[in-house]
Order: sequence, then C-alpha cells, then structure tokens
Amino acid sequence: MATLIEALTLAVEHHRAGRLAEAEVLYGRILDADPENATALHLLGVLLAGRGEDADAAALIARSIAADGGDANAHYNLATILERLGRTAQAEAGYR
Repeated sequence: MATLIEALTLAVEHHRAGRLAEAEVLYGRILDADPENATALHLLGVLLAGRGEDADAAALIARSIAADGGDANAHYNLATILERLGRTAQAEAGYR
C-alpha cells in the first residue's frame, strides 16, 4: 500500500498530466485517510475550480487554509475563486 506522500505525488502527476478523474480519486482516498490534509484539500479544490465548481472548490481550499494557513498559493487560489463568485470583499482580504 502506498504512503500518503506517494499517493499525493501520484495524484499531482495525474493532475498535471490532465488525468483529472484519476487525480480526483486519489485526492479523495488521501482525504479519507487524512481528512485535514491541507495539500490534498487545496489541490482537489483547484481541480474542482477548473471544472467550474467554484462553491465546492472554495470550501475545500478554505478547509486547506484552516488546516495549514502557510501556503500562499492556497490563499491566492481561494481569493481568485471568491472573486469569481462575486464575494469581492472576501477575495480582497485573501489577496492580502
């Protein structure tokens, strides 16, 4: 059985290669094992945002930030999604 790091590495490889269904499955499995895995939450949110599922994406990325607020990319991605959702005040705070 793969470790969470190995599974995350493979999920990212799938994601970058455009194999989004495979990446989504792996992100889900990682989150089943570790529901607060900040990286998996963030990247699954990015994947969903790419499909236009902005509300779900924002919720996942917000959970990612709650789990580990040190990832500037997560803050930026959340702000971008919030802006698309018309939540400009929240987006502006996220960009800061």
